[in-house]
Amino acid sequence: MSTDIRIDVRCTEYYEIDLHCKLPYEFTMDDIDDKLFEAGYGDAFVCHNGKGSVSITFNRKEISKFELVRVTRIQIKQLFPEVEWLADSK
Repeated sequence: MSTDIRIDVRCTEYYEIDLHCKLPYEFTMDDIDDKLFEAGYGDAFVCHNGKGSVSITFNRKEISKFELVRVTRIQIKQLFPEVEWLADSK
């Protein structure tokens, strides 16, 4: 009797990222917060300047910080197709 067991041993750690973007004026601050919450970012710290600029800070477990930023940008782009990225994460 032979048992073939495969284990995915990707190393994952928690990374904190801080993304800055600009969104169209058609979204109110509440719209932005609601969309982010519904997409699973309820634990994120979201700052608005009231003129469309938004900062999203949170931490997640991922393979690398690069991968976390990449995946997050894809998800945010799906929520807000006209997003304009202002700066990379810290």
